Amino acid sequence: MPMMAAGNGARGACTSAHATGGCEDPVVQQCVCDQGDQACCNSAWDTICVSLVQSLRCKGDCCKATGSLGCSDAAVESCVCALSADCCSKRWDDFCTIVAEGKCNACGK
Repeated sequence: MPMMAAGNGARGACTSAHATGGCEDPVVQQCVCDQGDQACCNSAWDTICVSLVQSLRCKGDCCKATGSLGCSDAAVESCVCALSADCCSKRWDDFCTIVAEGKCNACGK
């Protein structure tokens, strides 16, 4: 597993660039760092890393019906739940994944 950059441990969204290595969805992070660019986990999650999420079609738990509340990418979760509160108050189902992909630019669309 790639090493995270030193810091406060906070990770940014996988769909936006930020100064720390890694992103908040461990499945997407591993996909990008293992198949794309290790610097995404060891240095900074830059625009290249964001592009790799799409080009490698890396999909995290926001793109799967898990039955749990919300998903691990805070930016996607916030977007989806603003459009369908049930995704965060009841369960993350197939409808939530459709919203994530269609309205929130997630899931390697």
